[in-house]
Amino acid sequence: MFRLPPLLIALLLTIQLAACGTLAATGGHHGSSEYGFNDNETTPSDTRISATIRRQLIKDPDINASRITVNTTEGVVTLNGEVGDETIRQKIIRLCRKTPGVKQVNTRLRLIQD
Repeated sequence: MFRLPPLLIALLLTIQLAACGTLAATGGHHGSSEYGFNDNETTPSDTRISATIRRQLIKDPDINASRITVNTTEGVVTLNGEVGDETIRQKIIRLCRKTPGVKQVNTRLRLIQD
């Protein structure tokens, strides 16, 4: 009878457990949506849309991105947070609307005095 060394058994069990955790975390599927695209690979996913907008906000020196949250559901972007003036608020909305995959922008950005 063939016996596997205990170290090899432990390694195989670790790999299996890691695979189970990955399946549980992804809902058991490995579609292209994991990489930021929907199944047709032409429409950015909500996660990718939010990440793209966040990167654009962070790169803009006029915008304090630390005070803004971005959530996207089915292409509808919702912005929450605080901005210094109406000009910046409008700039953020335009930036969002130009982002691929955005269908609508809902803003809950409040104007504050710095």
